[in-house]
Amino acid sequence: AALVFAPCCVTSMDGSPTIGGLLDEQLGRDFDNNDKLNGLPITTCYSKKGVPCYVAIDNSAGAHTVVGYIKIYIPYEMTPQQEAAVRAKLSPHEKKGSFGNIQMVEVAKSYRGQGIGTHLMNYAIDKGRSVPDILAMTLTVSKKNTRAIELYKKLGFIQVMEGRFDFFFAFYYQRRTNQSILRANSAV
Repeated sequence: AALVFAPCCVTSMDGSPTIGGLLDEQLGRDFDNNDKLNGLPITTCYSKKGVPCYVAIDNSAGAHTVVGYIKIYIPYEMTPQQEAAVRAKLSPHEKKGSFGNIQMVEVAKSYRGQGIGTHLMNYAIDKGRSVPDILAMTLTVSKKNTRAIELYKKLGFIQVMEGRFDFFFAFYYQRRTNQSILRANSAV
């Protein structure tokens, strides 16, 4: 597969981000509304201005074949319960700042297991790291999605909250490493 990874979010005339207008030198063409993932069109991106979504495109399968997609919000406003759970793992001197959120990650079934999801996740982690005062990148995942949960843990995400059907994870950027937090949690 001839995979290309590229940012896919630009700001439209009214200031709202869209995928439809991307011009990226990696793609060599405009990203347009004919681009599809699993046969469904991808037409909107809801991330904040300046923080793009990111796509994986298989050029060998066709000019509009999106095989992976991630949507992030930076900054992200969590529920009070989520924020308390994420902040509970921070030391007092690390608690000033805000958070990012990986809202959606999807890789086409026939492309899974090829590192595309890892690449997309690392992009989101790096994007959060590049924004001043972001303490952690968060995400919600269904309890049934064991493959994704394995990936998130491998990348250093830590479960901070459990809902009825899902888990809430955080990847911490500040002084304490995720490994030291994991060690502290396993000692409890």
